[in-house]
Amino acid sequence: MRRDLNDGGGESLGFGLALTAVQVLVYFTFVLMCCFNARGMAFTVPVLDIPFAFAFGLLVILCGIVLTVIYVVQTNRMDG
Repeated sequence: MRRDLNDGGGESLGFGLALTAVQVLVYFTFVLMCCFNARGMAFTVPVLDIPFAFAFGLLVILCGIVLTVIYVVQTNRMDG
């Protein structure tokens, strides 16, 4: 479906960009921690018995899924 520029679609664009900024922040935090704190990322999470880097990687993926669901729900509400 094609949208005109004046139909109010800028609201979802700004919302989408905000969610994208959150995802980029989470992802680059993960990458920078892996690069500059490799020793800290190697310790094992006591309850889960998995490396912290693996748990943080799963968090990055889950964050992307949750943000996608939030975007879809919010955009569908705006469309009516």
